[in-house]
Amino acid sequence: MICMLISTDTSNYFLHLRLLIICQVISIWGEFRLKNRGQ
Repeated sequence: MICMLISTDTSNYFLHLRLLIICQVISIWGEFRLKNRGQ
């Protein structure tokens, strides 16, 4: 997963948290698109 490739460096915690949230949103959106394409 792309989420796992994000560095866990906590020197910039808020940036890391924002990237993690964006990654999760993209993952959920991707799965949603795949399900819609299946139907």
